[in-house]
Amino acid sequence: MELPQTFKDLSYILDAELHFKNILVVNTETTGPFLDTMFLEKRTTRIMYTRNIHDQLATKLKEINQTFDLICLDPFHEYKESSEDLELLVSYLSEDGVLICHDCYPPNSKIASRDFVKGEWCGVTYVAFIEFAFLHSTMFYGIINRDYGLGIISKKEIKYVKKIINHEKLKVCIDLFKMGFDEEVYEYFTTHLNEIMNVIN
Repeated sequence: MELPQTFKDLSYILDAELHFKNILVVNTETTGPFLDTMFLEKRTTRIMYTRNIHDQLATKLKEINQTFDLICLDPFHEYKESSEDLELLVSYLSEDGVLICHDCYPPNSKIASRDFVKGEWCGVTYVAFIEFAFLHSTMFYGIINRDYGLGIISKKEIKYVKKIINHEKLKVCIDLFKMGFDEEVYEYFTTHLNEIMNVIN
């Protein structure tokens, strides 16, 4: 199976198969500028938020007051913001909805730190994604190891996703992170990929 190489590729492949009616694109002033070139049709709603108005993302979604078949997310790469965005946005998925999140498989431990690194930096969005999978075991998950990790959350079984089986190892990752062991989290994650998450290389 030929894998999509970028966030855009994955989004368009899934769109061609699932025919999304409503699409939401969420990114920040510093993450996801590439999302601005995607889905320019009228069916797409766009929200760009800044650190100062992060809490207003929920307000904006309440104002829009609709669910979406596809949500494309590139959050701030910190744990708190990434976790909050995933929890908030999944509540706006339609019953057949799919959420794609960027930065779910950093290519090395240096850029997978909670502390900002100038230049390439994925932060710990991948930890927030793992924790979300741990807390929401009824959904389907996958991470395509391209373009810094294309995380997929789906309410139903589609291409690239499956149910998470080994919740114990998910919890080990989360516990290591909460104890402050960033490099150990990354090492554990990459060592136990097939048991922790449906990672497709």
